Formats: sequence, structure tokens, C-alpha cells
Amino acid sequence: MCSWKGFRLGAGRFSAVAFAAAIVWSAPSVAARGDVIYTGSGAGANAYGLNPPYSQQQGTTPASATTNETASYDHNGIVLVPGSTPVTMAASALATPGAATLLQVHTSFSSPDPGSIVGAIRPADGVNANAWWNNVDATVQGPAGSPPPSSIRLEFQVNYGLPELMNQFGISSYTQPGQALWMDYHPMLLTDAGTPLQAGEPAVQWQNGSLSGTFHIDLPLSAAGVSQQFSLGVSSDLELFELLYHYPGTLNNTISVALKGIYLPDGTPIAAAGDNVTFTSGLTPPPPVPAPEPAALAGWCLLLACGGLILRRARSSD
Repeated sequence: MCSWKGFRLGAGRFSAVAFAAAIVWSAPSVAARGDVIYTGSGAGANAYGLNPPYSQQQGTTPASATTNETASYDHNGIVLVPGSTPVTMAASALATPGAATLLQVHTSFSSPDPGSIVGAIRPADGVNANAWWNNVDATVQGPAGSPPPSSIRLEFQVNYGLPELMNQFGISSYTQPGQALWMDYHPMLLTDAGTPLQAGEPAVQWQNGSLSGTFHIDLPLSAAGVSQQFSLGVSSDLELFELLYHYPGTLNNTISVALKGIYLPDGTPIAAAGDNVTFTSGLTPPPPVPAPEPAALAGWCLLLACGGLILRRARSSD
């Protein structure tokens, strides 16, 4: 299983960069909402479990995996008493640019209440679901004869069943479900009701049985109307030992992300301005900005120091 929160593969973890290399599903070029076109191959989803161990989205068929097994543990009492219970876990994920829901993942767990547990729970299995829209740029074309705007804002809505829990130090406790919203491969905390997901956005609220919040991505545009690349992802991870300790019974968690609007810097909807937007995903990532070599950095420091010394001497001789 893997997780955007530092993807999990068995007992190990690998970086979010590896997830970008898993882009395999190509979204068809379709017009949506009359003024937005989605194209490219940077959208996809996968799921991990035991049956099958790995599932990948095929077209508009979600990735799907389940884990059915018997968990063993010890009961707490005067003496330790072995116990066991059947458990079922499931995961699914889907990425559909141009649809009402852009990204969606779902994880679930069910088991009889095992009662008080001490010690290890065996086996240490789980399920994981991931959906992504990676290495995307936006090209804005205005009415004939008009230049493109200087920037656009993408406004998103995310709905989720449970918030990420925080400990007394204000740090994520990473208890179940292990979930995250990812912007440019950096996790955004899915907060509880009353706290905004992002500065300048309204506070998260409970709506129709789930938490709902908004976030945005600001994209400066070149003179040709092309933005820099951005990436978006969502993940949910369930691990058996945490579930039996903290969530005996049932747990269902769905996370969905939708693009709700595209706006000009003054807040005007892009369609009202007569502009069209084309999103192209799965592009080659831009090369990283090289860091100065240590020797070159030392040379620059020496040059600056000598320059400062010369300037001070020149001033003192005046």
C-alpha cells in the first residue's frame, strides 16, 4: 500500500515524486462548462490492498482493492487471552478531469468490536487509495484581439468525512484515516469544522453529513497566456492496527475534490470575460533550479567581501 503522505509500500515509504511517475491514465479532450477544455495524460488513480494487491484506474473505471482477513491480538485482563476477529477493508479511487468531481478516493473498514486489546495486532495490513491530476498547465485565450489576463485563480471545493486529528502540540497525530490533500506534492491538512483550509478561504463546515471546505491555486500567466505547472492529489490510507484500537466497528471515509470556478484577478468569472481555458496535464516537469556549487558560492562571497572592502576604502579616501 502507498500513501501520498509519504507513500507506503509494505513497511517502507517512498517520496511523492515516485507517485508522479505512475501517471498512466489519459483523460479525453472534452469541453466542459462551455469554456474549459481538459487534455493530456496526467490524471489517474490507484488502490492497494490484498485482493488485488494493486489496482489501477482504467478509463473511467475506478481503481479498487479490498482486504479480507482475520486479525489476531491479545485481550487485556488478569492474564492475556488470545483473541481474533474478521475484518474487511476496501479502497477505491477515480480521477475524472472535466466531470463534476475531479478527484475522489474512498476507504472503508468493518469489524466486530474486539473489546480491550493489548500488544500487537497481526497481520499489519491495510488499504490505500490515491487519485491525482499532475503536471498541469493552463492556457488562457481571450476574445479576438484582446491580450490574456495577468493571472487566473482556480477555486476548488473538497468534501471529506473525517478531519486529520491533531495532538496537544498542534501537530498531526496521523491516526486513522491517514489522509491528505496534495498541492504540488506538499500535503494540505484537512482541518476540522471552524478552521479554514487556506488563508483567505471560509472556515470548513459540516454539510450533508461531511466536512466541506474550499481552497485555491493562483496561476500567473505569461504574455502568451500560459501558466506554470501545478499538481493536485488526494489520498486515504487505513491500517489495521490503528483501526481496531481506535475505530472498532465501521469506518467510511470519502474525499472528493471539484473545480468550482476560474476567476480573473478582479474576481470576474472567466466565462463572463469571454476567455477560454485549456488544461493540459502529464507535461514534462520543468527542470529544478540548480543550487550554487559550494566553490561558486564561496567565490561569490569572496567577491562581495572584496567589493565591500573596496567601496569602504573609496569612501574613506573621499
